Formats: sequence, structure tokens, C-alpha cells
Amino acid sequence: MAKHLEKLKKELTQEKQKEQAKKESEAEQKQECFSEKRWLTDKEIDWMTDRMAKNDKFKILPTHQFHYVKKTKGTAEANAHLAFPELLTELTGFSGELVFIPVNNPDFHWSLLVYQVKNQKFWHYDTCRGANYNYIQDLVRELLQQIHQTNDPDLDKYLVPQHDIRQGNGSDCGVAVIAIIKRIIELTIKQSWMDKLKYGTFQLGDDLGKFDFIKDREESRAEYLQENGTN
Repeated sequence: MAKHLEKLKKELTQEKQKEQAKKESEAEQKQECFSEKRWLTDKEIDWMTDRMAKNDKFKILPTHQFHYVKKTKGTAEANAHLAFPELLTELTGFSGELVFIPVNNPDFHWSLLVYQVKNQKFWHYDTCRGANYNYIQDLVRELLQQIHQTNDPDLDKYLVPQHDIRQGNGSDCGVAVIAIIKRIIELTIKQSWMDKLKYGTFQLGDDLGKFDFIKDREESRAEYLQENGTN
């Protein structure tokens, strides 16, 4: 089954992978990774999330996964159904607290889904006024149907839009995904006992505070250039 899934994945994403590889190669050759006024690629986001501190209370899925499952769901391929259980297992088979799912609406926008294991609830963080909300709804509904074993899950209760954070331009959505993941991890997983006493225990849906995505991009670029010896 795993071999069939891998074969299907390669076939369905071959064209996208070629286009993505070309963009990433050009960006690396021109030392444009994390540079201003450009969308981040899958590779850049995965590069940053791979470097975040590992913890058994959370996990971050690779950037291709949500888009891949959506694409296979729309095909007539006999083995296409294998992709959906793979994503479902990533959520229901995890014994930690949070699963972060970067959402790539190709050539349009990045947003972030956060699955809260205990409450079996999705939170959708979108810095462009919820531009990806319609894009994620159908697949999230199907996931909730399986998780809650109901044909009519209450989306208003189990899919919570968090669209108040704003990016300041048309290119920082990928940077925002990285920054929001970091902030949620800091507030939910790494919150000190002194902060808990002063502010109370943080819960998803609470204010994440202010962001400086320009600074976040600059710091990511500096880290990338330092590691790759191009500064």
C-alpha cells in the first residue's frame, strides 16, 4: 500500500515538483531564499520548520501534504483514496497536543491549520482575511466526519477561523505561517510557570500578540545564508 501511495504521489505531483524545483533552484542560485517581496517556496518553509525544536507534544507536517490530499481526492485513480487515510492517521494517531498543517493553495496563498488533539478541533490561521478558508473547508469537513464519526460535523464548532492577524504585503503569507507556528509553540508548549501565573495558561484562540513579519523574514534569511555559507 505504501508503495502504491508513493507511486501515485510522484505521478500526481510530478509537474508541480518540476515547477517548484525550478523556482527553488533559481532562488538558490540568485541567493534569493527568504529575500523580500517574494513568496516562500515549500522548501523554505520545510527548511525552517525542520529546524524548530523537536517536542513530543507537537508535530509539523510537510508543506506538500494538505495540497496533495486535496489533489488526490479529486482524481479517479483507484489508489487515490490512500492519501486521505495517511493524513487522517497523522492526526488521530498522534498522542501529543498539536499538529501543525501548512496549507498551500498553489500560486495563491499560504495559511495554517492547527489540529488540537484533545478537543478534536481545527484552528485556521490566515493573514489575508481568510482567503484560504473556502479552500480548506471541504477536506476539513471530511476529516471531521471521520474523527467524530458523523456525516454532519459542526464546522462552526470544530473549524475555528482565526483571521485577525494581518500581513503587511502580498508576499509574507509563508513567513507568517512560520512565525505563527513558532508563537503558538512558545505560548502553549514552552510557556514558563511565571508567565502562567501572570497571564494565565494560554489556549488556542487567545491573542497571539504582535508580529513583525519583515523582521522574521530577515532573521530566517540570515540563518539560511549562514548555514549555507553564502553570507
